[in-house]
Amino acid sequence: MKILSNKEYNTIERIQNNSARFNEGDLIFPYTYDDIYAIIEENLSKLKTDNAFRYSFVQSQGFIDFYYWYINKNELVIEPYIPPIGEIKTWKNNYNKFERIGKIIALSATLGEEERFSLEMGLDNKRLEIISEKEYEELGIEINTGKQLIFSLREADLCEVSPITNDFVAVSINYILRLVSQFNKVLILCWQMSEKSEIREAIKDLTDIYDFNGRNETVFEEFSNADKGVLLVANRYFGIDLAENACDICIITRLPSYLKPFDNILLEYKKDEYYHKQLFARRLIQAFGRVNRSENDISCVYILDPQLFNSYSTQDNLFKLFPSIYQKRIEFSFEISDKLDFEKTIEVAKDFLNNENSIHNKYDEFMRKDYEIDTPFGKESSILKAIYQDYLTGWKLIYQNRPKDGIDKFKNLIDMLAEKVSVKEFKMIIEWLNYIIYFVYFNLEKRGITTYKEAFKSQEVIIQKSDYLTWLNKVVYFERENIKKTGIEYETKEGIQLQFEEYSRNPELYLGKIANSSEVKSSLDAIKETLSGISQKHVKAPMRNLAVEFEGICKKVLGEREPDIVKSIPQKDYDLGTVLNTLNANKYLREETFQRLFDDDRGLRNTILHINHEEISFPESIQLCASLKKGTTELIFDVYFSDMLRDSKDLIAKFKKIPEFQYSNDDTIKNKILDGWSRGTYKFEPKTNTGEIFSYFGKLKLDSRGDQIDIEISLQH
Repeated sequence: MKILSNKEYNTIERIQNNSARFNEGDLIFPYTYDDIYAIIEENLSKLKTDNAFRYSFVQSQGFIDFYYWYINKNELVIEPYIPPIGEIKTWKNNYNKFERIGKIIALSATLGEEERFSLEMGLDNKRLEIISEKEYEELGIEINTGKQLIFSLREADLCEVSPITNDFVAVSINYILRLVSQFNKVLILCWQMSEKSEIREAIKDLTDIYDFNGRNETVFEEFSNADKGVLLVANRYFGIDLAENACDICIITRLPSYLKPFDNILLEYKKDEYYHKQLFARRLIQAFGRVNRSENDISCVYILDPQLFNSYSTQDNLFKLFPSIYQKRIEFSFEISDKLDFEKTIEVAKDFLNNENSIHNKYDEFMRKDYEIDTPFGKESSILKAIYQDYLTGWKLIYQNRPKDGIDKFKNLIDMLAEKVSVKEFKMIIEWLNYIIYFVYFNLEKRGITTYKEAFKSQEVIIQKSDYLTWLNKVVYFERENIKKTGIEYETKEGIQLQFEEYSRNPELYLGKIANSSEVKSSLDAIKETLSGISQKHVKAPMRNLAVEFEGICKKVLGEREPDIVKSIPQKDYDLGTVLNTLNANKYLREETFQRLFDDDRGLRNTILHINHEEISFPESIQLCASLKKGTTELIFDVYFSDMLRDSKDLIAKFKKIPEFQYSNDDTIKNKILDGWSRGTYKFEPKTNTGEIFSYFGKLKLDSRGDQIDIEISLQH
C-alpha cells in the first residue's frame, strides 16, 4: 500500500486498516500509476465483466495518465482533470456526436453559472443555451415555487463542535428529536450512512420511518401517501420527488461537503474556492427544493450546520451565490424567529404551515422588496469566468494528441493572468496551469513521443516555487527517485541538496517570518546543524533532532505564556499533544488551527510522531521538513495574534461603543473577543494577505443582536 503515496503516510495507513474517515484520501503521484495500472491489467478479465468499468476504461485507456488518481477508504477514483467531462472521458465516442448538434438547451433551476457548467459538460458555450431563473427574470416571468422558511441554526452547542465529527451528530440529534416530535412529516437529509443509522436508532420509537437505501425509489411514494413519518436519506440532495404538500419539514444535518472525492481535490489540492462554493450552493438549492415542489407547497427547512448561518451573517461568497429568492427566505426566517431562537422557530414554523394570515402577509411583503447583494467573488469574477473556455480548449487539444498547441493555450492563459498575481485566486490558477504544463511534459517523455528535456527541467523549477499549491513543491522530489523511467538524466548532486545546503548557511530562508520570533531564535544554531545533515542525505538522526527542536519551540511558546500551568504538568505527560490541548483550552489557538495541528495526517503532531517512530527516506524527509515548518508557523501565527488581541486596549474601547457591550468590563470583553476569534464566529479581514506575524491591520466583522458590525483594528506585537 505504501507505494501509492509518499505524501500522506498516516492517511494511507488508516485506509489500509479501514480506520480512515469518510473525507480522508490522497492523490496518487504520476510515477506510481504504472504499478496500479499493472494491477488493473492483471485483473482485467475479471473487471471486464463489469460493463460500467469496461466502457469507461476502453474509452479512457489512451489518456489515463492525464487523469486524477485518488484513493480513499472506499475506492480508487480515476477522473479527468476537469470534472466530470463526458466529452473528454469518452472523447472518440462523443466528440463527433456533439459537434453535429447545432444547439444544446439546458433547462434547470440548479445548473449554476453558465461558464462553469459549460466547462463541466465539455461544451463550447456558443452552442450551449442555459435557461435558468435569471433568464426568466429578464423576461419578466415569475417562477412560483410556493413558500418556504429556511432556518440556519446557530445554537451554541452546535457551534462548539466541528460539523465533520461524530460529536456533531451526537449534539444535532437533540434538535432532530425535538423537531420530529413536533411535526407530522419530516424529511431528513443526512450527510452519510453512519449518521443516518444513528438518527434512525434515536427516533425509531417516535414515528414511522421510511428509509431510502439508494435503490428503493418506491419509498418516496409511500412516504408521500402517509399521514405521518420520517423519510431518511443519506448523501443525496436531488432526485427525491415527493408529491405536492407531502412533507412539512426538511432537516439538513450538515452542509453537503465531501460527497465525492473531487470535493477533497478542490479543497485540499486545487484550492478552487470559486468552484467549490458553487457546488455547495447548487447542492443546497437542490436540497431546499425537495419539500418545495410546486406553487402550492408550504414548507420549512432547518439547517443544523452553523456554517450556513456564518455565511449569511458575513454575507460571504457562498451566500452571494444563492438566487435572490433564497437569500430573502433566509433573511426573513432570521428576522421572524427572534434571530433564530430555536423554540421560536418551532412556533413560527407551526403558524406558517397552518397558514396563519399574519405571518403570510409579512412573508409576502418581504418577498416583494428589492434585494441587492454584491457579486460573488467581487469584480474579479468576470476574469475567472473568462478563462474557462480557453482552459477547456487547452485540454481538448491535449486529448486530440496536439500537446504543443494545448501547452501554448495554457501559456497564453498564464500571460493573461500575469498582471493579476496580487489576487490570490489568479496566483493559484497560474500555479495550477504551470503544473499541467509540467505534467504534460512528464507524460510526453514517459511515452517516448518526443524529447522535451530542457522544457521539462525549466518547468520543474517553476512548480517548485509554488506559494499556494504547496503540494506541487513536493511532486518533483518524489518523482526524482523514479525519473529514469522518462529517459531524462539529472546532475549527480540533486537541486534539493543544494537548496538545503543554502538553508543550513541561512536557516532564515527555510523558516521564513518565524525566524524572528523569540521562541525560534534560541534554536537557530541547532536547526542549522540538522539542515546541514539533511543536505548530505543523512536523514534519520537529523530529522529526529529537527523534530525535537520544533517540539521544544512549541513548549517555549506555552511556557512563556502559562508558566504556572506548565509547572503543574507531570514531565512524563508533557508532550506536543498536551501543549496543543493547553494552548487551545486557553484560547491561544483557533479551533480550526488546533484540529489541523492535532488531527491532520500532515499536521504538526502526527508529523513528529511519524519522524520518531518510522524509517524515513530522503524524499520523504523533504516533505516532513516542510510539514514541521508549516505547522510551527501556524501555531506561532495564532499565538502571536492571540497575544495582540489580549493586549489591545484600543480594541476593547471600540467594543464598548457597541450597545451589547457598553456595560461590560474589560475582562468580559477580552474573553468575548478571544472566544469569537478562536471559534471563528468573528471574521478578521486583513488589508493585505502578507502572512505578517508581528502586526495586523484590517477589519473585525461580527454580528451583534442581528446587526453586522465592522471594526477597523490595528494590532502590534
